Amino acid sequence: MVQMRSIFRVMLTVFACTSPLTTVLAFQQLEVPAVPSDSDEPHRIDPLEGEAPAATRVAQDARSLAELAGKEVGSRLEPLLSSLYDSTKSDDERLEASRELKHLVESLEAATPEHRSLSRQITRRTRLAEAVLNALKDSGDAGDARDLTNELLIRVAVDYENSNREAHSSLVRLGYQAIKTNHPSIYEAIRPIMMDEYFNYNLHFVLSEPMLSRLVSDFRTETGGVAECILGAWVTGTQSTDTSVRADIKPSTGTGMFELHVDGHTTSNTQGRKSPATIFTHGNHHFNIVKPTYFDGTTFTTGPATMDVHAYNKTVGVTTDYDRIPI
Repeated sequence: MVQMRSIFRVMLTVFACTSPLTTVLAFQQLEVPAVPSDSDEPHRIDPLEGEAPAATRVAQDARSLAELAGKEVGSRLEPLLSSLYDSTKSDDERLEASRELKHLVESLEAATPEHRSLSRQITRRTRLAEAVLNALKDSGDAGDARDLTNELLIRVAVDYENSNREAHSSLVRLGYQAIKTNHPSIYEAIRPIMMDEYFNYNLHFVLSEPMLSRLVSDFRTETGGVAECILGAWVTGTQSTDTSVRADIKPSTGTGMFELHVDGHTTSNTQGRKSPATIFTHGNHHFNIVKPTYFDGTTFTTGPATMDVHAYNKTVGVTTDYDRIPI
């Protein structure tokens, strides 16, 4: 019996040692058929596929905010919000709805966190809507501008505020950039509100002109010899050039703009030799180079440079091959 148990243990040990290896080898030898694919491009999913029409999304948003405000205030809040985003209504009707919304929010009891959040939400929506509608009236823009701004209002206040989805955020930024490019007057009207209420930049740098000049300023002195053939005369001597770099900030509405100024001063002492005379000259020259530079928040670009040179040469002596001959 003991002998049978020993034989059984040996068989189990051999099986345990060889079975996994045999299984792995058999698995590696399996042929997996290739799965045919119609295209090498990955399948792309549109996150906004099946999105409800704008009027439906506005109505759903107005209904949810009305429920949050309570029965008494909500019954007045819902139609006003629908009118505010109704592009078929006139600008004056939408502005009137915005004014009534602000008065309604002032009367809203803000004792609860929900009501305080609702009050802030309605306030920033009316700020943006009034800025858009007043800019449209002042500029007389229609068509493309009106379509862009109406789309932006709904994407910002209804879609993005309710979902915080990346797709909605991208659409807001695309619409904002399109207004900036094609309708600068409307862009200037909505930019402060978008910055304060939605883009929420919590880090703001202010770079003064003295500070910028300190960052880009440079001063150097270069000296060297002069050995040139000028108009057939061999000119030799020494020169020294002092240059300084500074920045000059310029007003600009669309981008940050400053000019780089390079101021230079060159002094030289040379002698020009062309038989039979040698002319000794002292030079005192000033030059200025201006290079405009622009920054759009992402990229630096430059414009063509201009250069002014004020040259002054003074002859300080003359010698000839005949100086030793008495006259």
